Amino acid sequence: MPVTEVNEYRLTPAGPHKLTLTAVEETKAPGLAEFNQDTNQEYTRWKWVFASDRFYPLSDEDNGTPKPVTHIEFTGNKYGNEKAKLTILLDQMVPGITKEQGKKFNTDVLIGQVFDAGIRHMKKKNGDPKAEIGYITPDSGEAAGETAPVTAPAAVPTPKPAKAAKAAAPTTAAPKLDPEFQKESTAIFKELIARGRDAVDAKKLILQHVPVNDLDALVEFQTSVLSGAYDLEVEASADEDLFSDPFPAEQAA
Repeated sequence: MPVTEVNEYRLTPAGPHKLTLTAVEETKAPGLAEFNQDTNQEYTRWKWVFASDRFYPLSDEDNGTPKPVTHIEFTGNKYGNEKAKLTILLDQMVPGITKEQGKKFNTDVLIGQVFDAGIRHMKKKNGDPKAEIGYITPDSGEAAGETAPVTAPAAVPTPKPAKAAKAAAPTTAAPKLDPEFQKESTAIFKELIARGRDAVDAKKLILQHVPVNDLDALVEFQTSVLSGAYDLEVEASADEDLFSDPFPAEQAA
């Protein structure tokens, strides 16, 4: 008779990782009640598969040989809502991506790329533990020029026949970041995440208080963060456009 096998879920260790994106797979899953979806209906979800540079803690089944970590992240397949997991993920993985690019982004261009990421442990509604990405940015160890924003190619993968799309309107390229400014602002972003901010608020706080490439303003903001003033509120006027373009034109002047 057939014998069932136990598919053991191994929790990705918390903390910093170097994650290499190996695949983005389209799957179907029942709707989630917390997102007001019909739990009797299947919805399209994307399964992001990352290979980590770290190893799982040894278990009896490992026979003394550590196994490399594979981290799985699930998202929806629609970009644009700043609270949507896909939007949050792509805005960090592809700095400078615009709203128009995000809606037509082909994830194949990210396969094989390496990212600096932080994994945090959370709890599901049923109390079970889960591991999820707290922040993810292009690998800081890559050669200069290799972490520039990826421009959007054709259409996102979809099981339906693609309709002819109108030519996308020209978009203004994000201003080139000073390498030192990018390094230091990324460090502050991670510090805000470590202090309990979610990725959306952390990003908005930096954009609202620090003009692009202004190292003096960045140092002043960093001092405020380290002194405990990181509970600054995101301005009520902040809107989706700010989130879709990490360095708006008015700040680049």
